[in-house]
Amino acid sequence: MAINVAKEVVQKIQNKEPINLMKIQVSNGYSPKSAHAQKALQTKSYKAVVRPVLSQIEAIRQKTLDALFKKDHELEKYHDLIDGMDKLTKNSRLLEGLSTENVASNIVAYGSEDFLALQENKRIGGAQ
Repeated sequence: MAINVAKEVVQKIQNKEPINLMKIQVSNGYSPKSAHAQKALQTKSYKAVVRPVLSQIEAIRQKTLDALFKKDHELEKYHDLIDGMDKLTKNSRLLEGLSTENVASNIVAYGSEDFLALQENKRIGGAQ
């Protein structure tokens, strides 16, 4: 199942189609709960299929990054390079099953005595 998910994701990237990992996983036999947890993306078989694509994306991303630091931007517009870097980074993270947005958050239960201590990963009322 995970191999089929990976192949479909790679195909969609190659065809420049939108990717909905939840739908792809469910259509390939994963339950909605497993798809939400991105179970397919955590398997060795999925990673084996996407590894070559990730290598290609990283090579292109590195060339784009190198072009950003050139002094002569006659051939490439700065905006286009940044846009390319953004898309390559998002595709790379998507393939790896990582977040493509800044969704940094901390779940704090109501009644927590010390929110700041939770943020700093310190024990409440304990030694630092």
